[in-house]
Amino acid sequence: MTGGRGRLASLVADYFRAPAYEVALFSRGAGAGFRPLADVMEPAALAAADTVLHLAWSTLPATSEQAPGSEARADLPTLDKLLTALTALPEAR
Repeated sequence: MTGGRGRLASLVADYFRAPAYEVALFSRGAGAGFRPLADVMEPAALAAADTVLHLAWSTLPATSEQAPGSEARADLPTLDKLLTALTALPEAR
């Protein structure tokens, strides 16, 4: 799950851990139980996952309004890399 340090990711991770699912959290700031965000793009990490939840984003509605286009510069390239890495995986059989 990307955005591991965010509030939403924290709640979702707790929800899935409750019935004993394994959850890997990825964040821009690695350490303390968080893996580097770049690692989620690695084929081995993606192939090992049953599900990928992309919850990483750098703006809030107010900051987005104050800095139009910031998502295109900061967040969409990461999303594009993640989607490209996912589509490069061999199909599950």
